[in-house]
Amino acid sequence: MKTPALSASAWDRPRGWTADPTELGIAPVWPAWTLRDVMRSVASPLFAHPAVVAVKRGEQVPPDRYTRSIQVAGATIPGVVNPGALWDELSRGATLMFPNMERWDLDAAQAALQLARLTSSLVAISLFVTPPGERGLNVHRDRADVIVVQLEGSKLWSLYGTEPPAVWSSGPVGQLSEPKTEVRVDKGDVLWVPAGTAHAADALESLSIHLSCSLQPADGLLSDGTPRGMHEITALDADRQRWFGRFTDLYR
Repeated sequence: MKTPALSASAWDRPRGWTADPTELGIAPVWPAWTLRDVMRSVASPLFAHPAVVAVKRGEQVPPDRYTRSIQVAGATIPGVVNPGALWDELSRGATLMFPNMERWDLDAAQAALQLARLTSSLVAISLFVTPPGERGLNVHRDRADVIVVQLEGSKLWSLYGTEPPAVWSSGPVGQLSEPKTEVRVDKGDVLWVPAGTAHAADALESLSIHLSCSLQPADGLLSDGTPRGMHEITALDADRQRWFGRFTDLYR
């Protein structure tokens, strides 16, 4: 994947950042997920809801339409994704949302830690797969600053501006006037959406895959520069690295 370029933004940078958002085109290394990668993860026998959630224009698709229970060693595991049924929901226009990828994907964990250290923020990474011409979430506000990284396809982002924190809450937004601006984000582009900015995104002529990296202020830093609150991701990443290191040593 090419190094992302940052789309222009009309807003000032968030408070507490250690780097200007325009520098994010050179770091971190973004997980270059493709549709094939998505399909492989979903096809894992134990991949379960809510590691993936199907949504369409702000409404969640009932999980029982694309999940099932399976038996493993005599135990019942509920909510396991049925890949065929999930594909059917995608074909009917649903967006597949993979929240908190940093908790189960190695590349996402490493990217989250790099971004956390760069921005002194708590970072969570979600992946969105949206069919052509569709919208997953209706107009809403996030309490966190969001960095959008377009991996495949294109999206048109409608941005309605930022209100003072005292007059808004996170979540869906009611009727608004015309967007303050519209930004087309193509493969390889990065868009910064400040906290409190009402926004929505529509996939254009082809299937869209994008990462959404949310950044919230951290309560201080650890000795290695990692924001407090990211210690769980640091531990998970260290455990994975130790596992892969031992596996590599065994089979050299």
